[in-house]
Amino acid sequence: MIEEERLKIEEEEKEKARKNKLHQNYLKRKSNGKQHEYEDRYKEKREKLKQEKLKTLKKSGISLSEYKELMKREKIEYKL
Repeated sequence: MIEEERLKIEEEEKEKARKNKLHQNYLKRKSNGKQHEYEDRYKEKREKLKQEKLKTLKKSGISLSEYKELMKREKIEYKL
């Protein structure tokens, strides 16, 4: 049992280190302007996909709030 706990703690530490590294890289990109360039390049594409999704939801008769609630439930079930 102690071995399992140690392994679990090690995995959590690895995940924290990974997240921290990704966040530090994001901050570097943000400070040198590359993140803003990326966002500008893909802003139009994301907006287009968002509008398509909204059209699909309207056709199916699902409100946006219902869709968001459904997605929250699916994420919770997926994590379990």
